[in-house]
Amino acid sequence: MSVLSVFYKPNKAVSEALSKPNLGLGTLLVLIYCIVSFIPQIYLGIGFDIYKFLMTIIFSLVGWIVVSVIFYLLMSVFRGKSSKFVQGPASFSGIMTAVSLIYLFFIVGGLISLISVTSLSPQFVSVAKIAKEENFSNQDTTKLVGIISAKNTEELETFASEKTLDVEKKDALYAAMNYEGNILGNTNALLWSVLLSLALMLLGMLFVFYPITSNLLKLGFIGNLVIFILAMLVFAYLGNAMAVMFA
Repeated sequence: MSVLSVFYKPNKAVSEALSKPNLGLGTLLVLIYCIVSFIPQIYLGIGFDIYKFLMTIIFSLVGWIVVSVIFYLLMSVFRGKSSKFVQGPASFSGIMTAVSLIYLFFIVGGLISLISVTSLSPQFVSVAKIAKEENFSNQDTTKLVGIISAKNTEELETFASEKTLDVEKKDALYAAMNYEGNILGNTNALLWSVLLSLALMLLGMLFVFYPITSNLLKLGFIGNLVIFILAMLVFAYLGNAMAVMFA
């Protein structure tokens, strides 16, 4: 099975995943996603928290299993034993393999966001690193970016004094302020890259979850759509819970 075909032949890729389970591949995709999600911390030079990394892996694996269980239970309820996929462990393995394909979209989306931020706004990366190291709130970080974008030396000095920043970090902020152009770099390109990343994640849910429901449940367009939305909401909730837990 070519997993990349999910980008241009989603229904075929999902069908093959359902009929030819490969939990090793599914686990690998989840692990790669976890690694990609931690690359920004490594790039910013922030201390790598092995505990958070391991917990992220565990939570991601659990989320993968939970969504797969939901599809399996729904399939059992609506299709019963007549479904060709309800035939022991292999059927659940097929669902897990199919669900794991969504992580391909998350991996690509994460890489696009990372490359865009680091290449289009290098000065913003240095500010983000300081904000992370100092545990600035979102409000403080937004205020700092505004000060540097406005090139307001007086306000930056006040901000640095209030936060008791050391000389090295103050110099880094002044360097960002003296950067020729806006700290956010090519704002339009950066915005489009973020939107593309988000679109990929949403597209992943559509390209993976909907074909799963249509292949397994066959409830018609409306019925499949309802199940698809339910699965998407559950997956989004799990992702948000993980983001809050490990923020």
